[in-house]
Amino acid sequence: MQSTGYELGARSQPFDGLNVATALWLLDLDSELVFNADAGGLDQPEGPTRRWGIDVETRYQALDWLSLAYDLSWADPRFTNGTAVPLAPTLVMDGSITAQWRNGFSAGARVRFVGDRPANESRTLTASGYAVIDVLGEYRWRNLQLSLALLNLTDTDWREAQFDDHSCIFGEIGNRPECSSRNGGNAGAEDIHFTPGNPLAVRGGVTVYF
Repeated sequence: MQSTGYELGARSQPFDGLNVATALWLLDLDSELVFNADAGGLDQPEGPTRRWGIDVETRYQALDWLSLAYDLSWADPRFTNGTAVPLAPTLVMDGSITAQWRNGFSAGARVRFVGDRPANESRTLTASGYAVIDVLGEYRWRNLQLSLALLNLTDTDWREAQFDDHSCIFGEIGNRPECSSRNGGNAGAEDIHFTPGNPLAVRGGVTVYF
């Protein structure tokens, strides 16, 4: 598979402590691998695609002990015939704030955002986006480091893996044309299959450096 890419970017430091970088890019692929439900993987080759988009990276050292970061990536992924590339991300953002003190303590919060995106080529199904907040605290003393993380702080319901597939629940078998073997209709109803993202969780760790 051959690919051709182009990129035009710039980096700037408007004032002390702030670094901003941006890039405009385009990527052509001769063939795209998409999800095949029957095979259970990304092994179904499709036609050529074109993606173009923009990436933005921002880093700001607000104080000696406080830093902020923000990344954005927007893309328009399509097959060359105009249909959507299933599940290809269109908008992804990541932001964080980190405090690090000289006494060995550090703490931070991070927000991860993924926007809605087409789940199939015809754009009739949508893979839902999400925003998840994680909080992390650490303490380093000599060669010992303790960490405590609060994952999905707001206990948001989100979908980690999502796919367009066909299926029927027990009560639909024989009651919906898509779920009946009559007239050859045995493919099932088309819908989103997903793996739920992790709920609110607490994770601790101990690291020993040698």
